[in-house]
Amino acid sequence: QRDRQPAFKEKQGNYRGHHLDGKYAFVNEVFFHNIVFPIENELVKEFTVSRWHKRIGEWIEKGETLYSIENAYFEMEIPSPYTGLLIEIFVGENQKASADTVLARIEGA
Repeated sequence: QRDRQPAFKEKQGNYRGHHLDGKYAFVNEVFFHNIVFPIENELVKEFTVSRWHKRIGEWIEKGETLYSIENAYFEMEIPSPYTGLLIEIFVGENQKASADTVLARIEGA
Protein backbone atom coordinates (compact mmCIF):
# COMPACT_ATOMS: atom_id res chain seq x y z
CA GLN A 1 0.00 0.00 0.00
CA ARG A 2 1.36 3.38 -0.97
CA ASP A 3 0.93 6.59 0.97
CA ARG A 4 -0.26 9.07 -1.66
CA GLN A 5 -2.66 11.96 -1.81
CA PRO A 6 -5.04 12.34 -4.75
CA ALA A 7 -3.95 15.01 -7.21
CA PHE A 8 -7.54 16.06 -7.87
CA LYS A 9 -10.60 16.08 -5.67
CA GLU A 10 -13.80 17.96 -6.44
CA LYS A 11 -17.45 17.33 -5.76
CA GLN A 12 -19.12 14.77 -7.99
CA GLY A 13 -20.19 16.24 -11.31
CA ASN A 14 -18.07 19.40 -11.05
CA TYR A 15 -15.52 18.93 -13.82
CA ARG A 16 -15.48 22.23 -15.67
CA GLY A 17 -12.44 22.44 -17.92
CA HIS A 18 -11.52 18.78 -17.50
CA HIS A 19 -11.78 16.15 -20.23
CA LEU A 20 -14.13 13.27 -19.39
CA ASP A 21 -14.52 10.26 -21.62
CA GLY A 22 -16.80 7.67 -20.02
CA LYS A 23 -14.08 5.48 -18.53
CA TYR A 24 -11.49 8.05 -17.53
CA ALA A 25 -10.85 11.72 -16.83
CA PHE A 26 -7.54 13.35 -17.71
CA VAL A 27 -6.45 16.19 -15.41
CA ASN A 28 -2.93 17.59 -15.09
CA GLU A 29 -1.34 14.46 -16.62
CA VAL A 30 -3.13 12.11 -14.18
CA PHE A 31 -5.76 9.60 -15.32
CA PHE A 32 -8.91 9.01 -13.33
CA HIS A 33 -10.59 5.71 -14.20
CA ASN A 34 -14.34 5.40 -13.67
CA ILE A 35 -15.37 2.08 -12.15
CA VAL A 36 -18.53 0.53 -13.58
CA PHE A 37 -19.90 -2.99 -13.27
CA PRO A 38 -18.04 -4.94 -15.99
CA ILE A 39 -20.76 -7.36 -17.17
CA GLU A 40 -24.09 -6.60 -18.80
CA ASN A 41 -26.77 -9.26 -19.16
CA GLU A 42 -30.41 -9.81 -18.23
CA LEU A 43 -29.60 -10.93 -14.67
CA VAL A 44 -27.45 -7.91 -13.87
CA LYS A 45 -29.54 -4.89 -14.75
CA GLU A 46 -29.71 -3.86 -11.09
CA PHE A 47 -27.69 -4.89 -8.07
CA THR A 48 -26.74 -3.77 -4.57
CA VAL A 49 -23.17 -2.93 -3.59
CA SER A 50 -22.90 -5.13 -0.51
CA ARG A 51 -19.33 -4.24 0.49
CA TRP A 52 -16.37 -2.09 -0.50
CA HIS A 53 -13.13 -3.99 0.17
CA LYS A 54 -11.10 -0.77 -0.11
CA ARG A 55 -11.71 2.66 1.37
CA ILE A 56 -11.09 6.09 -0.12
CA GLY A 57 -7.37 6.83 -0.03
CA GLU A 58 -6.28 3.18 -0.20
CA TRP A 59 -4.09 1.77 -2.96
CA ILE A 60 -5.45 -1.11 -5.06
CA GLU A 61 -3.76 -3.40 -7.56
CA LYS A 62 -5.40 -4.57 -10.80
CA GLY A 63 -7.17 -7.87 -10.11
CA GLU A 64 -7.50 -7.29 -6.37
CA THR A 65 -11.09 -7.43 -5.04
CA LEU A 66 -12.53 -3.91 -4.98
CA TYR A 67 -16.20 -4.44 -4.11
CA SER A 68 -18.91 -7.09 -3.73
CA ILE A 69 -22.38 -7.02 -5.24
CA GLU A 70 -25.57 -9.00 -4.86
CA ASN A 71 -29.05 -9.24 -6.32
CA ALA A 72 -31.87 -11.79 -6.25
CA TYR A 73 -29.84 -14.25 -8.36
CA PHE A 74 -26.25 -14.12 -7.10
CA GLU A 75 -23.49 -12.63 -4.95
CA MET A 76 -20.05 -11.93 -6.37
CA GLU A 77 -16.76 -10.15 -5.70
CA ILE A 78 -15.57 -7.78 -8.41
CA PRO A 79 -11.84 -7.23 -9.04
CA SER A 80 -10.38 -3.84 -9.84
CA PRO A 81 -9.75 -3.34 -13.55
CA TYR A 82 -6.98 -0.82 -12.73
CA THR A 83 -4.07 -0.23 -10.38
CA GLY A 84 -4.21 3.05 -8.50
CA LEU A 85 -5.54 5.08 -5.61
CA LEU A 86 -9.26 4.86 -4.80
CA ILE A 87 -10.23 8.54 -4.66
CA GLU A 88 -14.04 8.56 -4.81
CA ILE A 89 -16.95 6.23 -4.10
CA PHE A 90 -20.28 7.28 -5.59
CA VAL A 91 -22.45 4.28 -4.59
CA GLY A 92 -22.17 3.31 -0.94
CA GLU A 93 -22.63 -0.04 0.72
CA ASN A 94 -26.21 -1.36 0.63
CA GLN A 95 -27.13 1.10 -2.13
CA LYS A 96 -28.65 -0.04 -5.43
CA ALA A 97 -27.06 0.63 -8.81
CA SER A 98 -27.51 -0.37 -12.44
CA ALA A 99 -24.99 -1.87 -14.83
CA ASP A 100 -24.06 1.51 -16.38
CA THR A 101 -23.67 3.45 -13.10
CA VAL A 102 -20.26 4.89 -12.23
CA LEU A 103 -19.58 3.34 -8.83
CA ALA A 104 -16.20 4.82 -7.97
CA ARG A 105 -13.10 6.50 -9.38
CA ILE A 106 -9.46 5.38 -9.24
CA GLU A 107 -6.50 7.67 -9.84
CA GLY A 108 -3.91 5.87 -11.93
CA ALA A 109 -1.37 6.46 -14.66
